[in-house]
Amino acid sequence: MEDFTKWLPSLLVVIGWIIVNHQNNKRETRKECRSLIDDAKAAVIDVAAKAVLYHTEAKKELSVEILAAIDALEIECERLPNWVKGCPLMGCHAAFANAMTGGDFDSAEVEKKAANSPQVISIVRTRTEMLSELERIFRVHYLGGGSKPS
Repeated sequence: MEDFTKWLPSLLVVIGWIIVNHQNNKRETRKECRSLIDDAKAAVIDVAAKAVLYHTEAKKELSVEILAAIDALEIECERLPNWVKGCPLMGCHAAFANAMTGGDFDSAEVEKKAANSPQVISIVRTRTEMLSELERIFRVHYLGGGSKPS
């Protein structure tokens, strides 16, 4: 018994270090994901604004930027937990991409649309859904709250 008591402080230090290290790793992972989600949300807002300009001002030159931003956003989303076929985030991304590039997108002549046109309303709606889904993922996977996908 006397030998055990000599090793008890060292054992407690090792156990304490393991616990603290585990908590630090979880915090760092959560911080990295928060940064990734914040960057993805900024990209969603930016590409949606460009798509609205594309459709309302007939700025055809934005089409390449919009397509590139949608592809880059998908690559970033692939880094998030549970990015698998059929996941809610993948569905939101697909709807968002379709809203951005629907209608006469990238045609020879771009027709100016009103700010309240179905195309523009769809862009804004899918942007909001995408932002909400990104936040839901963070709450569920890193804060232990929110709701699981239905």
